Amino acid sequence: MENYNRSLDICLEVFGDSHPDVASTYNNIGVVHFCKRDYDDALRCYDMAYAIYSGINGECDPDAAMCLNNIGNVYLSQEKYHEALEMYEKSLEIRLKVFGTRHRLVATSYNNLAIVYGRIGDCSRTIENYRCSYDILVDIFGEHDSRTIGALENIVDYYLQS
Repeated sequence: MENYNRSLDICLEVFGDSHPDVASTYNNIGVVHFCKRDYDDALRCYDMAYAIYSGINGECDPDAAMCLNNIGNVYLSQEKYHEALEMYEKSLEIRLKVFGTRHRLVATSYNNLAIVYGRIGDCSRTIENYRCSYDILVDIFGEHDSRTIGALENIVDYYLQS
């Protein structure tokens, strides 16, 4: 963490507070806080990164979508499911605009939405989103890729749990 904080200080000094490298460093610090379950600090860092990315490139930016996804991860971990859904939906919306319907990050967004829908007991939306994720991964990587198999396992596991 000390190195990230030093890196942030250097980036701020060299680039100012509205540069992609500063945003990336905030995001990375947020990841460390998230892994340590310091959710408030993680949110603060992800929010800073999002503000910078969206300020530079507008709201339709893949890095801004990554920050929204990370914020959704925090809310999911805190069991704030409606907030997580909101962040994951915004992230998906951006990723669809930027990448189109057949991209691994779009598949990730659908998978994250499925997890939340599963937690709140919405079976049809859970399966729908897991299926979207799976279909994208089959198109990109084929049936025998480990990522595709993992997506199929998510569907099977959900059926077995419900």
